[in-house]
Amino acid sequence: MLLLFLIGGAISFGLWYYLSPPEFSPKTTQINDITTKQRILIASEGSKFKKAIADSIRGFYKEKNIFIKEIDVYSMFTVNFDNWDAVIILNSWEYWNPPKNFKNYVKKDPEHQHKFVILSTSGGYNEKLKNIDAISGESIWTNVSEYSTKIIQRLEEILKS
Repeated sequence: MLLLFLIGGAISFGLWYYLSPPEFSPKTTQINDITTKQRILIASEGSKFKKAIADSIRGFYKEKNIFIKEIDVYSMFTVNFDNWDAVIILNSWEYWNPPKNFKNYVKKDPEHQHKFVILSTSGGYNEKLKNIDAISGESIWTNVSEYSTKIIQRLEEILKS
């Protein structure tokens, strides 16, 4: 009887965890005119920290003639990178490694790798993918401004080229 209770409890917890909404799930948002010359895609994973960074980036470009669209990072696998001048990826890495499907997707198209700016919040300070521009660190609220500034500086370099 105790075994059945434990199994039922484990199944209930698993279903609750699986079906519970994440802390923050980015909704597809966009700013500025889609027909503008320059376009930035933000692919973000759900967290208040990453939302604050995306908000900061959008705020910087709001008055500029640059189209920005934000999507959930897990829908970026459907993105055609030819349509974007820069792609920002805000994602957590488990055990200091990007998810395998993410890593393969980003590296599959070498001619687009110069468009990527990645912020990996893995807890490590120097986690990167070879030949991909990346910033890594911890999701500490006081770092939002620093990371946003670094990302915007790199975006400015990408957009000038």
